[in-house]
Amino acid sequence: MLHLVSVDTSEEADEISQRFHASGVPVFVKPDLTRTDPSVRSAAFGHRIHIWLEEQLDDAKRLLRDPQYEVVAPVDVAKFYAALDQHDARSERAWYRAEEKWLNWLVGIGAIGLIA
Repeated sequence: MLHLVSVDTSEEADEISQRFHASGVPVFVKPDLTRTDPSVRSAAFGHRIHIWLEEQLDDAKRLLRDPQYEVVAPVDVAKFYAALDQHDARSERAWYRAEEKWLNWLVGIGAIGLIA
């Protein structure tokens, strides 16, 4: 994930996110909690917009400046997010399996300790 831009309002973040998704550039928007100067930040602190794919950085910068710009190598954003969700689900299942193994060992050791 590469930071592209910070914006002050959720409306700006939504507009950029929708424009990028429509152009084939998946983005990630998260709250910007780093702004500490009250004269600069809004009540919501602002938002940071990141792009997922490093190879789309130049296109993303151009699209940010020019809403009419056509991305050279767009991706299917829906498929991208579906694949990302599948990866997250697999990672989560693997984590639970590893945790389950450790718990089984700990319960087994505890049971042996109680018996002894």
